Amino acid sequence: MMTFIYFLELERLAVDWVARCKYEHPDPKIYPQYSGIGQNLGITPEPLPGLTYPTHVWADEFFDYNFSNNLCKRVCGHYTQMVWATSTEVGCAIKLCDNVYPATYSPVHFLVCHYKPWGNIPGEKPYRAGNFCTECPPESTCHRRQCVKT
Repeated sequence: MMTFIYFLELERLAVDWVARCKYEHPDPKIYPQYSGIGQNLGITPEPLPGLTYPTHVWADEFFDYNFSNNLCKRVCGHYTQMVWATSTEVGCAIKLCDNVYPATYSPVHFLVCHYKPWGNIPGEKPYRAGNFCTECPPESTCHRRQCVKT
């Protein structure tokens, strides 16, 4: 699994998306700039939660994911996108919105994180089980149990 690099172009796309204040994923046929990009959406009424709040919520989806049969008890797509082994770039944005469908409270903070290349490919697992750093690409090293581009 590769470590993420924070990518400003993905952040810019996230800023553009949160500005809409609509809790929906972009259709790449309508918005081609989002083609090949994975996206996690989150909303919270918390006062300026920062990026750690929703990412912890998404990471907790781990408990609903069964790796051996690649199935979710409930929602786990945010988690699997975050740990998708071939995703190497991330960029996020947050905005206070007066109304975000399907929120029942207002205002809320709307968070979007984009990942490239996208994960959650149907029928595929997010990573291969095994020892850490055993499949790092040649142009990388192992650091903190993850592959890092050199």
